[in-house]
Amino acid sequence: LGEFSALGALKQATKAGLTPLIEVPPVPWDFEGEQPAKSLDAHLIPVGENCARYWGTGRPLFVDLAWISDQETSNGEHPLGSVLADLRARGVQAIPVAGISREGPYIEAAADAIAQDGLGVCLRLDLDDLRSISTLDRQLVATCTDLAVSRSDVDLLLDFAAFDAGQAPAIEMAASMVLTSLPTPDEWRSLTMAGGAFPLNLSGFKGE
Repeated sequence: LGEFSALGALKQATKAGLTPLIEVPPVPWDFEGEQPAKSLDAHLIPVGENCARYWGTGRPLFVDLAWISDQETSNGEHPLGSVLADLRARGVQAIPVAGISREGPYIEAAADAIAQDGLGVCLRLDLDDLRSISTLDRQLVATCTDLAVSRSDVDLLLDFAAFDAGQAPAIEMAASMVLTSLPTPDEWRSLTMAGGAFPLNLSGFKGE
């Protein structure tokens, strides 16, 4: 909710230059009861509510359910399809996030949403994907075919995840190699590199 609140506090001029990536976390686990702390439906319901409330309908956002299993919701839908249907009903411009390593029901749900909404897709490539530079273009072509999209419909996201200061030179080198290996990089709708770091704890920082 902290991140959603931050989105809601942005000025419209700032929102105009952003496309947030909403990543739905895993269903929390009740370790005492040795079972999920809530149902899948209950976990997913707030996603649409929060996106509509804090981001609105004026600009698109990316929605990623990589951390959610392919278990069907109570209405028989794939979780990605269920969330995107809710967002669609609320008028939110939701672009599904997929990837070259994702397959089966997830890709099918993403393809269905792309066909319905016409908003394209975000292809998120993680470190494992980026290690196979020699086969990357072939995998991208195959995924675009599965999703029935052209490169101009794709926001390509190179996700280098979290790293510390000592890893920065290696990440920089890897990013350079990937960018120079991508054929026709200007054909994608957008091309973004992401990565970041966070302290192990905040004990050394003073609160306000």
